[in-house]
Amino acid sequence: MLLGSFALTLLASALLLFAVQPMVGKILLPWLGGTPAVWNTCMMFFQALLLAGYGYAHFLGKSFTLAKQWRIHAIVLVLALIPLAGLRFDVAPLAKIFLPPEATSPVPWLLVVLFFTAGFPFFAVAATAPLLQRWFSKTTHPDAKDPYFLYGASNLGSMVALIAYPFWVEPKLGVFEQGIAWLVGFVVLSGLILWTGKFAMASLKAEDDPVTMAAPSEKIALSKVLCWTVLGMIPSSVMLGVTTYITTDIAAIPLLWILPLTLYLLSFILVFSRIPLWLSGTIILGITTYFLFLYKGPSSAFTVTDDGFPTWLGDFLRTGGTLRLVEFLFVGISLLGAGIASKSFVSQHNLMIFLLPFGILGTIFAPALRESLGLSELEIISVHLLLLFLVSMVCHGELARTRPSVEHLTLFYLAMSFGGVLGGIFNTVIAPVLFHRVVEYPLMAVMACLMLPVIQVAGQGALSRRLQQACTWLIFVFGLASGAILLAINFLPLETGRDWITKWIPTAFLREHILDRLPEKLDILHEERNFFGTFQIIAEREKDGTLYHKLLHGTTNHGMQAYEPIARRRDTVTYFHNKGAIGQLFETMRDRASTLKRPLNVAVLGVGTGTLAAYMETNWSLDLFEIDPAVVEIATKREDLFTFIPDAIRRGVIINIQLGDGRRKLNQSKDGKYDLIFMDAFTSDAVPVHLLTKEAFEIYKSKLTPEGIVVINIANRYLNFEPVLGNMAEAVGMKAMIQGGFEHAEEVKYGTNWVVMAPSLAAFGALTKKESTFERNGETWTEKWSPLNPDRDFGVWTDDYSNLPGILK
Repeated sequence: MLLGSFALTLLASALLLFAVQPMVGKILLPWLGGTPAVWNTCMMFFQALLLAGYGYAHFLGKSFTLAKQWRIHAIVLVLALIPLAGLRFDVAPLAKIFLPPEATSPVPWLLVVLFFTAGFPFFAVAATAPLLQRWFSKTTHPDAKDPYFLYGASNLGSMVALIAYPFWVEPKLGVFEQGIAWLVGFVVLSGLILWTGKFAMASLKAEDDPVTMAAPSEKIALSKVLCWTVLGMIPSSVMLGVTTYITTDIAAIPLLWILPLTLYLLSFILVFSRIPLWLSGTIILGITTYFLFLYKGPSSAFTVTDDGFPTWLGDFLRTGGTLRLVEFLFVGISLLGAGIASKSFVSQHNLMIFLLPFGILGTIFAPALRESLGLSELEIISVHLLLLFLVSMVCHGELARTRPSVEHLTLFYLAMSFGGVLGGIFNTVIAPVLFHRVVEYPLMAVMACLMLPVIQVAGQGALSRRLQQACTWLIFVFGLASGAILLAINFLPLETGRDWITKWIPTAFLREHILDRLPEKLDILHEERNFFGTFQIIAEREKDGTLYHKLLHGTTNHGMQAYEPIARRRDTVTYFHNKGAIGQLFETMRDRASTLKRPLNVAVLGVGTGTLAAYMETNWSLDLFEIDPAVVEIATKREDLFTFIPDAIRRGVIINIQLGDGRRKLNQSKDGKYDLIFMDAFTSDAVPVHLLTKEAFEIYKSKLTPEGIVVINIANRYLNFEPVLGNMAEAVGMKAMIQGGFEHAEEVKYGTNWVVMAPSLAAFGALTKKESTFERNGETWTEKWSPLNPDRDFGVWTDDYSNLPGILK
């Protein structure tokens, strides 16, 4: 009964602790333009509060008897209930007092809002795990001497909360209902904590009650505390780096925040829990089998041959049971890894140390793997997630191996948590200032190689020691070399990297593949990084002599201008090609302006390079809404980079630029003002979800003239937004059409997917009949508009509800 009460309470606290993080992050996203940095800042804040909670638990455990700890914590729980009951994580009351800054970093604003809305409740829950484990260690229970297994149970609850959020909580409950549910859960948890404390006091060891009299059985050296801190910092930083990598290109959404965090927590469960070792072996076998399926082809596990066998098994049988070398290695590693991991914790730890350098090599050669095996980008992301898992298993495994006796339990958690905070600060605050690119991820992966622990070898003889030293040095050198290659790829220019690799890499095979991964020789005109992302402006001269300036935000091209010859500067290319959907649209709008005998008013959410300004005519009005001040600076004041907007001003276009979140700023505009509203706001390839909700489209509709049109760019490598917008048009009483376009390299035209929505079909006018014909390599195709129909099985997105897993391609 005693152990059950502790396990239940820790499970409940972990559920609440990790359910609140994606919920609060989702609530805050719309206030800061949906940028992925919101999640990293939230993670840094929650890690800091976790540290504060652990520090509080450490102080209580060292200073008071268990009875006094119980009373103090009861007061803390009651005080935490006050802001929770008053706000229920609602940001709006605070935002009305002070809005996010428009010209400076919003990190301080975000931290203040987080503190007042979620700070105290999160702090109270965060202290639960170390506090209850210390209480348990003071009882007469047989397992009280080593309560660390409860930490694994706590992380199991965390994983359940994280997995449940995107697949059950988010699709079924709005954020208001989620806040109410969390409030009820907090009240229940408070009762469980107080109930468990009573159980602990009833089972207390008499000699351990006055905790201040308990003399430590060992002294902890400062070097060991620092080691715990660094081992806590590295996986925390790598987790945030992988999260940034994923969310930059897909979407800043809870589902993609949760994937790295889940693997991070899984490593804690595997190294701290008393789960059967065969289960660890099964997990290792499952991971390596998954990568075997990737090698054989993504569909090989799910398709069958004419004989009724899975494709991979049918191929195996037809070749007489023979395997190619790479397949043999996959199978061998799977079976060997499962066997080693099932043997003992030491064997499992050694296996992770051995595999970590190979994980780094996997990320180095990920592009080559994608090309040679035909893997999708989502499958390549799994390679990066595997590296995170290996880094976490190595660092957390070493933490578990070197954990102290129970007297220093709270100090151990305090040092580990402090490392997590340092990782968050490094990624969120320091790295954006030090680096123009996202290099903290590979940098910390290299740090993990430098921190590779000593391989544990059975036996105490001279041969065992030599074997231990040889294995340790071999893996360390291999890891160091892998890390050095990773740094070279991310830091060195092509010429320097080529000379360095040619000199030091021993084989032609490795040299060829590593050189393929070096950054291309780019003419970088400008490079910058801030809270809203990273971007480069590069110059490229084509064979016909045209000099293009290109804006890369993350990994996605966000606009391009034919900079030379000067006569071509008004040409529109890429997604906005004058022969594509946008060219057809503005041809229609120019005719409409002539019919109405007045200039048109246009609003654009997202500035980019300012390409749409090239379509504006004299006396037309163009209102641009942009949250990133650096983008505005580049598009408006740096004519050495882009001239779309300055050229439009010289033509007599009336341009007004407003800094801030596009939806909030547009809502402040006059109703019925705009003939066109463009929703073209992206962070790399990710679309801010709050710009695609019913509430957002009701704002867009209210700002349109009776014949106005909303234009939405839904081109995305990973997500299919067609059912979202088809349902949205029906929900807000609008008509919708869609036009997809293929890439045409000779025309400098990119693949596109544009949706237009208007109050009525008549508002589209002649646009419905517009079409463009293209020819390439003897192939001819036509791009034209077609109706976008709703999918009533999908639902309508609102500020409370969205379902990203449902639209993954």
